[in-house]
Amino acid sequence: MIEDWKIKISMLWVIAAIAYIAHPIPVLMEHTTLATIIAGTIGGEQLTQELLVVLVILMLPPLVMPFLSLILKDSINRWVNGIVGVFYALTFIKTVYSALTLPSYSSALLTFVAFVASVLIVWYAWKAKPT
Repeated sequence: MIEDWKIKISMLWVIAAIAYIAHPIPVLMEHTTLATIIAGTIGGEQLTQELLVVLVILMLPPLVMPFLSLILKDSINRWVNGIVGVFYALTFIKTVYSALTLPSYSSALLTFVAFVASVLIVWYAWKAKPT
């Protein structure tokens, strides 16, 4: 049977992934954002295939981590979730700050939810009793 902490971490990764993937939606609904994307830039950066690949690579770990959280051995699971969770907590909090400077409060709220989920992931991974 899967331990309780693994299920909690897995579900927190689902929350973080959905919130992170959804956070650009409110920004995209602003007419000025769509105009800049159509013009070929996003966040002041030239919109290239390489940038899109980097963005997709950043989205993949939160999508894969729910499954890995359920199947990895406990000791490895704790370390992987701790390291990946800290990385994404830092990424999410930076994105919250960026969203607040736009200002895009709805996007910041979604990213803040992802940040809280990633902090809780690190907490549960840290508190899990090794077997």
